[in-house]
Amino acid sequence: MGKSYVSTAANTPGAPSVSVATRAFGLDALRGLAILLMVLSAHLSWGVFPSWMYHAQVPPPDHQFDPTIPGITWVDLVFPLFLFCMGAAFPVALGRRLEAGRTHGRIVLDILHRGFLLAFFAIFHQHLMPHVLDPGRGASALLTSMAGFGLMFAVFCRLPDSWKWWAPWLVRGGGWLSVVVLLANVEYPDGSGFSLYRSNIILVVLTNMAVFGALIYLVVRQNATIYLGILIAFIAIRLSSGEDGFVQWLYRNSPAPWIFHMRYLQYLHVVIPGILAGRLLWDWMREEKGEKFTEAKWSNRRWGLVAGFLFFFSAAILIGLQERWLWQTVLVAVMGIAFGGWITSAAGGAPERFLRVLFLWGCAWLVIGLLFEPYEGGIKKDSATISYYYVCAGLSSFLLGGFIAVIDFLKKKRWVQLLVDNGQNPMIAYVGGGLFVVPVLTLMGIHGWLMGLSSEPWPVFARAIGYTLLVAFMVRFFTRRGLFWRT
Repeated sequence: MGKSYVSTAANTPGAPSVSVATRAFGLDALRGLAILLMVLSAHLSWGVFPSWMYHAQVPPPDHQFDPTIPGITWVDLVFPLFLFCMGAAFPVALGRRLEAGRTHGRIVLDILHRGFLLAFFAIFHQHLMPHVLDPGRGASALLTSMAGFGLMFAVFCRLPDSWKWWAPWLVRGGGWLSVVVLLANVEYPDGSGFSLYRSNIILVVLTNMAVFGALIYLVVRQNATIYLGILIAFIAIRLSSGEDGFVQWLYRNSPAPWIFHMRYLQYLHVVIPGILAGRLLWDWMREEKGEKFTEAKWSNRRWGLVAGFLFFFSAAILIGLQERWLWQTVLVAVMGIAFGGWITSAAGGAPERFLRVLFLWGCAWLVIGLLFEPYEGGIKKDSATISYYYVCAGLSSFLLGGFIAVIDFLKKKRWVQLLVDNGQNPMIAYVGGGLFVVPVLTLMGIHGWLMGLSSEPWPVFARAIGYTLLVAFMVRFFTRRGLFWRT
């Protein structure tokens, strides 16, 4: 993984040269897309846009949660996209450590350490959100949020190896001490203080997936049959959780309810498909350059067709399920699977075989999701249905394949560089808007002025895009300077 290979791919006239660096940039781009769409959705004012611009179960104009509404929107897709990327990163990240000779025991400790940091991140973030500190978002709350954002650099930032041995200890120790002092002194409108139960639920679920997903990969590694068995077991748990018995008891009880519930593990239905995709990606990245890079036979035109199809196919399925065009969506899925199978069946080398297998796995997840669509009242994010997990896993596979085609084979990484930069630093991107960008703009009077300009859809959308780009370029600034938050 420390090498970078380049080939002229001279076997076929017009075939693209291929270069794969030490990072899976297609995975970074997909993660960046997920995190920036999360940021965008957070800045879309309620009651302004059509229903497909919000979570499907909280439609306009009143945005009251209605669990009976079936369908998913792009807003519902972004969290599973991120979870899929997390799963796909396990074989790459843990594969490097295993190849470097790190023991299983040490890796387990690393996994638990990461889980601790993510759990802290979930709690600390929620404690420092301006609207949590003060519904009126006064200056004191805004400054406290910004201070918390700064302290996260001391706690999470990857520090240079060139520093003296004592310098990282000083920075980390000072950061943790400051965090403890801050959390011990904050007070909330109801008079309460620090609480383990005051946490960001998205980050809590990510914590569970980071621990259990990584442990599953470390134990199972290459055996796809066992992964499928685990998925079947969790479907069985899901189906039995509503019936009296020990499964229901396990599902409803927790030894540490502030951080763990059995229902959180249902998101393994997205993470394990991500692990299988990541396993393919890691195996492909490790192939010897003689086979991997001299056997690419498809032309740029074919790679462009594959990339365009994967993006278009994903959008078509998503739109069909949101609009509830069910038989039409099934028909599009059948035709898309057939067409995708045809365009990826042409003779090729290792890169083409990798993308074809990734596509076929995505088709399998999509078919399972569509077969489960009528169950539980139709596909929904809240409460998440089995169909939701597998449809999202399939679409994530297709989008990952599309980004890999664009970056590694068409060599158009610059087209999605902003996504890559944010995908490499997702923690800053996730909290940077709420803890820094918006507080700064509020203190300057800009946020209030922008919020009062217009309530019409296009100006509001332009404002949301502007906020998202501010976050994206802030993250790029840190990424380009090697300032990464790591857990």
